[in-house]
Amino acid sequence: MDVEQELKRIEERINEHQHQAIDGTTPLWQTCFVQETLPGTTAQTSGNYKVFFTASFPCFVTGVTEVHGTANGGACTLQIERLTGTTAAGSGTNLLTTAFDLNATADTTQFGGLRGGAKLIAQTGLNLGDRLALKIASGSVSGIVNLNVTVQLQY
Repeated sequence: MDVEQELKRIEERINEHQHQAIDGTTPLWQTCFVQETLPGTTAQTSGNYKVFFTASFPCFVTGVTEVHGTANGGACTLQIERLTGTTAAGSGTNLLTTAFDLNATADTTQFGGLRGGAKLIAQTGLNLGDRLALKIASGSVSGIVNLNVTVQLQY
């Protein structure tokens, strides 16, 4: 077998081999991940919930997870919002059908449902310059420790 044939065979095998990302359907090679972590007690300050990503390419949000090291100790929820143009943080479009419960069991990954389903441009599409932000949707942060959010993007 010559080199060209061998390279073609390898390329075909690579294209057949697919890993799935958070949403279970998006090929991993079309995916990137953005994380925001509020380490330690920085998660207890509401001012730390802010813009954490600015799109430098058009993409879709196709999955979101959240985990925290210590539950909040009182009712509190977290939303992920999309900000376009000059929209201020706190006034964007909510991406999750149900906000994450920051008082849920510690060290347990929560998987967010996306409004309108993944890949619906009106809900989860990001254009160049659009931003993603963390937003306290209800309650107030008090005892939460080590918050981490991971957003899956498909391009």
